Amino acid sequence: MKLDCIDFLLILVRGKKSILSNLTSQVLLAIVAVILVGHFFPSFANSAKLISEIFINLIRMVVAPIIFHTMVLGNAGVGSLKRLGCVGGKAHLIFRNCNDPGIGHWVGCGPCSAAR
Repeated sequence: MKLDCIDFLLILVRGKKSILSNLTSQVLLAIVAVILVGHFFPSFANSAKLISEIFINLIRMVVAPIIFHTMVLGNAGVGSLKRLGCVGGKAHLIFRNCNDPGIGHWVGCGPCSAAR
């Protein structure tokens, strides 16, 4: 029995326990598809630049609030400061030490750059 590309894709999609129902398989398939598009259609990269920049900016916009809310809800879920103890203090210090220099740089250098 000879299978062509369409038959193969239908087998992938239709099964009860489809290969494409697994997130890892979906990511690997997307990587292969992007590599093939980049190889066979290199001029597409110019038109996809705007889409990729918007996607990266959206990811950057979402990551910091997710981390912040995860830490706040984790600390709030502990209940008392005695139970929070050393772990909560370390988590808070790590969060502040990682974010404050970036925020300070943005707040300090933003107006200076705009004034030039």
